[in-house]
Amino acid sequence: MLKIGEFAALSSMSIHMLRNYDKIGILVPQYVDEMNGYRYYDKSQLVKANQINAWKIMGFGLEQMQELLTLDQSKIELLMEEKRREKVAELAKIGEQIHQIESMLQDSERVEKITNPVVRNRIESTWVISLRSQIASYPMEGILWEELTKACTQQTGKTLNTKSMKSAIAMAIYHDQSEASETIEVEVLLTLDGEYTAFQQEYELDGRKAVLSIRQLENMDVASVIFEGSYSQISKINLSVADWLEKNQLAIVGPSFCIYHRSPENCVEEQKFVTQICFPVRG
Repeated sequence: MLKIGEFAALSSMSIHMLRNYDKIGILVPQYVDEMNGYRYYDKSQLVKANQINAWKIMGFGLEQMQELLTLDQSKIELLMEEKRREKVAELAKIGEQIHQIESMLQDSERVEKITNPVVRNRIESTWVISLRSQIASYPMEGILWEELTKACTQQTGKTLNTKSMKSAIAMAIYHDQSEASETIEVEVLLTLDGEYTAFQQEYELDGRKAVLSIRQLENMDVASVIFEGSYSQISKINLSVADWLEKNQLAIVGPSFCIYHRSPENCVEEQKFVTQICFPVRG
């Protein structure tokens, strides 16, 4: 038997932590002396202690660890995979934050609004193939593009033909953000040449509902701005759009969307990206 101090040293846990784990039932001593209250552990409990340490490093809380200890290995692995996806999303969000900080540091001397002209134009009706789902942050939009590319390959020769994809224009519509789950609902689209029959398929993508569809975009009037360079400019561009809408007495009547004229898909230099941000308007 090991005294609590010995077990603490061998398990890389503090005595205070071991007492707390005993209190909540996560790691209970093998024996407690009724006379003096001293706790004693069996060396076999080091395996459990190592497991708890690993779960803690992975980011599991005390309540989650209590649940893990009651599950079989297959269910533990499912929870670990869920935790992995959660951490990947966190990492993407951190990457987005770092990129935003770097962009603002590079542009710290410029506080004026972007002066790109805002124009009102008409987006003509067109057929599109699209994938709509929820993502944790905007940089994860690339996951949807990868999935849509796979879908296009699978549908070619069935509902799509090779010619229809040659002049495809890439777009992304930003639907409502979910307050409950803090996710963003995004729909990525590729325009199609010709006429099609509407098609829709629902399935699961990374644990969330995804909808693949071939549908027709309706005609719409938009206020739009074309800009070159980093997407970090969008917040400043939106200020110019807000001023323009007020001046022209127009209201936004639908979700904003971007048309990617030059994007990471066909350009490696961020400063050469060309994007058109659009807001459906009426007034």
